[in-house]
Amino acid sequence: MFNFLGSIVGKIASAVVSVFVAIGIVSSPASVTPQPSEEPIIIETATSAAEIQQEAEKEIDVKAELDALKKQLADEKKKTKDLEKKVVVPQTASIVMPAPVVTPTPAPSTPALQPGEFLMPNGAIVNAQGVIIKAAPASTSDIQATTTPATPPPPPPAPVWPPAEGSTVDMQQSMLSNMNFNNHLTCDQLLSVPPSKKDLCKLYKEKQSQYTWNIIVDL
Repeated sequence: MFNFLGSIVGKIASAVVSVFVAIGIVSSPASVTPQPSEEPIIIETATSAAEIQQEAEKEIDVKAELDALKKQLADEKKKTKDLEKKVVVPQTASIVMPAPVVTPTPAPSTPALQPGEFLMPNGAIVNAQGVIIKAAPASTSDIQATTTPATPPPPPPAPVWPPAEGSTVDMQQSMLSNMNFNNHLTCDQLLSVPPSKKDLCKLYKEKQSQYTWNIIVDL
């Protein structure tokens, strides 16, 4: 009995709900559109404001740097202008060369001739018979030749003695033969050796191995 009444009440309730849905009083759960949450929008708006503030700060910093650079360039230009004003370009002094002094060459004087006298090309004066009345003047070259003595050549330099070790020394074959034949005698005792060759003899006896000897054949 109770089951039957329950089913009837359930059917009546379903019918009433269907009528309400058809009329529009009650909306079905599927037709309800969820409202979007406004919290993400608030977060995005906050984030955008922070980014805008950062960009503004960056623009301010860039502008400040540009102003500093402009000021630095202006200071550099001012310093350059000040240096240009201080630099004085020296003016090139004009050099006046003195005019060369030309010494006029005196014209040869012509002696006064008496009647019957003639002037020869060499400057001598003769009469009609050819007798020399006045000799020709001496030329400048003749005067210099007679007054300038000839300079004698300088004497040859004295030979360096003793010569440097390892150098070549000349010696006559005859002198070397006398020295070897009278080996027991000193250079001062060798009468065949002239006084001018005594030093050469001593050099050969004392330092023979320290020189190269060039023997000149004179026998």
